[in-house]
Amino acid sequence: MNVSEFLVQRLVDSGIEQSFGIPAQSILDITDAIFRNGSMNFTTVRHEQVAASMADGYARVSGIPAVCMAGAGPGSANMVLGVANAYRASVPLIAITANVEVEKLGRDSFNEWEQMQVYKSITKESYQLRDPKLASKLIDRVIRGTFTGRPGPTHLDIPEDLGYCEVKPPKKNTRFSLGPSRISARTSDVRRALDSLIASDFPVMMVGGGAVWSGAGRSVLELAELFSIPVVLSMNARGIIPEDHPLCFGPSGRWGFPSCNDLVKSADFIMSLGFRFGEWATGGWTIVSPDAKIVQVDLDSDVIGRQYEVTTGSVADVNTFLQQLLDLIKLDLKSEKKWTKNILKNLQKNLASQRKAFLSSSTGSPVNPKAIIREVMRFSGKDVIMTIGAGKHALFASRMLVTTPQSLLKAGEFGPMAFAFPAALGAKIARPEKKVLCLIGDGDFMMTIQDLETAVRQRLDVISIIFNDGCYNAERLPRLEGRDVGIEFNNPDFVKLAESFGACGAQISRSEDIVPALRRLTKEGVPGILDVSIDRDVKL
Repeated sequence: MNVSEFLVQRLVDSGIEQSFGIPAQSILDITDAIFRNGSMNFTTVRHEQVAASMADGYARVSGIPAVCMAGAGPGSANMVLGVANAYRASVPLIAITANVEVEKLGRDSFNEWEQMQVYKSITKESYQLRDPKLASKLIDRVIRGTFTGRPGPTHLDIPEDLGYCEVKPPKKNTRFSLGPSRISARTSDVRRALDSLIASDFPVMMVGGGAVWSGAGRSVLELAELFSIPVVLSMNARGIIPEDHPLCFGPSGRWGFPSCNDLVKSADFIMSLGFRFGEWATGGWTIVSPDAKIVQVDLDSDVIGRQYEVTTGSVADVNTFLQQLLDLIKLDLKSEKKWTKNILKNLQKNLASQRKAFLSSSTGSPVNPKAIIREVMRFSGKDVIMTIGAGKHALFASRMLVTTPQSLLKAGEFGPMAFAFPAALGAKIARPEKKVLCLIGDGDFMMTIQDLETAVRQRLDVISIIFNDGCYNAERLPRLEGRDVGIEFNNPDFVKLAESFGACGAQISRSEDIVPALRRLTKEGVPGILDVSIDRDVKL
């Protein structure tokens, strides 16, 4: 077989079933090999960035990496933003780019640019195939690398002429387990962590995306209930334990309610589990007390101690660490409750009051963005996947109650626009039985609206709820004293635009019309757009 056929077969053998891209000339042999193989689905998109973000959404929901593909030059450049976002969010996917023929490399040939330098900076591992004899070795590296250590994207670059070179398959067909690295912690680290926990009066668990990929939800809840420890989440860990549980205080920092941040400020001990202490999750690194003792557990050694000095740092799988800790607790029979009942009860009461106040926003026209969140929660129930775009609306959407892991997808610390809609499409492909909603700003949606055609063609009945305020609202800065500088734009008629693609749409200006409109759109069985005119001046 040739290199392209071998690549596809190795991906299929490893359990990878989905790819996204545009069949550019330089990558056509690989696309052809996918169709001839018959065991991998290829979804044609209308922009390469969408391919990466669809692969991102697919991987987050399914737990299995997907492939995004782009041709040489501008195609691979277009895909950079989506791959970079997956890298910052620790999402496993495989980026495959084509390049110019080997003899043209480094000669400023047509479509050539320094794409290897860029991809090396936004992926865990990046390789360029220069010798067909190395195909097996490099392909296995990029597959294995997605889940080795901290999950994330890997990259393989294939010059066009090497795609159809013949290659001899290896005698042994190695299969990989595409799951988390179950690295155990040192017993001494676990012991120190337990001693610090027992010595504390006000412990808090701060749980991040690493715990989600580890599948640590049950272990987090068990430890929380044993010691009555409040749990705080990053945006990528939403729903790892149900957020209506009395010990769960939801997201922290700019994403969370004040009572959650008050809780973190009061902590004398923090157990960080796959949590990176990012800028927004810590309110600009202001909510963690400098006197708090910190135990940080993460597969990525570079993360440990990067933002705060730690008492104990453990390079380990989060769930494995917690199981070791729980075994030690059961052996020593030490599970005394923490926090006094009155203090914890007051914090819980404050959180409930703040949630109620947020969801009791008034009706009217234009619509209060908080009312959209309330009505969406009423409509969706618990069996739904939602994606959130970038912009001011994301702050409102972050206050939503989430009860299952990987059911609320946010771009992460990189925070680009153009993520939410394609991620929703990828999530729908991964879980077609689920209801999928995309909460997105008007500026954000226009960046990927061309792939509404992809949604219609693939019969992905995702509903996009557009927060329409006619501007880039997140860029309205207080220091400009109310002057809106360069943020205004004009939107199309989103309903007519949706219908021109073969989708359906509705336009509303009152919050009480949201649920009825969503019910109508859901019954259509095609992609839908709900265009909601919002009050741009509402503050969080």
